[in-house]
Amino acid sequence: MITLKKVALSIGIAVVFAFFVFSFVDLFLTSPEHRDFCDKSEFIDRPVKLPTANCSHDFPEVDGCYSDEGTVRYEYDAQGCPVSASCDYCSRDYSDAREKFNVKRFYISAPFGVAALLVGLFLPLTIEAIASGLILGGIAVIAVGTAMAFGDLSKVIRFLVLSVELFLLILVGYLKCKDSATCKKKKK
Repeated sequence: MITLKKVALSIGIAVVFAFFVFSFVDLFLTSPEHRDFCDKSEFIDRPVKLPTANCSHDFPEVDGCYSDEGTVRYEYDAQGCPVSASCDYCSRDYSDAREKFNVKRFYISAPFGVAALLVGLFLPLTIEAIASGLILGGIAVIAVGTAMAFGDLSKVIRFLVLSVELFLLILVGYLKCKDSATCKKKKK
C-alpha cells in the first residue's frame, strides 16, 4: 500500500541521491570560473567619450575576431577615436572549458544514475519506498546530467545517449511492473 510516508521517503532519497552524486563528482572535477579566463578589469564600465573629431578607422582584424568568436577591445585617443583594436578570446575560451566540464560531469555521473536504477530495480518489494527512491534518484541524476551536457554533445552522441536512457527506463518499467500486482489488470 502506498502511503504518504513512503512517497516522502522515496522523494527524499531521490533528491539527496542526486545532490550526493553531483557533490561527489565535484570533488574530482574543478568547475571552470570565468575570472580564471577573463581579466575582470576589462569589463568595468568606463564613461564613453564621444569623438570630438572626425574619426576614421580601419581595423581589418575586427572581422576575423568576430568570426573566431572573440570580442573586440578598442583603445581610444584623447579625442575619443579608436586608434587600435585587439581581439580578446577569454569568453570563448571559458565557454569551451565549460562545455568540456559539462561533458566530463555527465560521463562521470551517468553511471551512478544507471547503478541506482539497477539497484532500485532489484531491491525486494518489502523495501519498495527505498527502491522507488533509488530509481527516481537515478532518473534525476541521468536527466540532470543529460540536460547539463546536452548542447555540448555531438548529434550522434546525443542520439545514442537518449536511446540508451529511453531503453533503460522502459526496461526498468517493464521489469518492475512484470511481477507487481499493481501493474497487472485484475481478472474478473
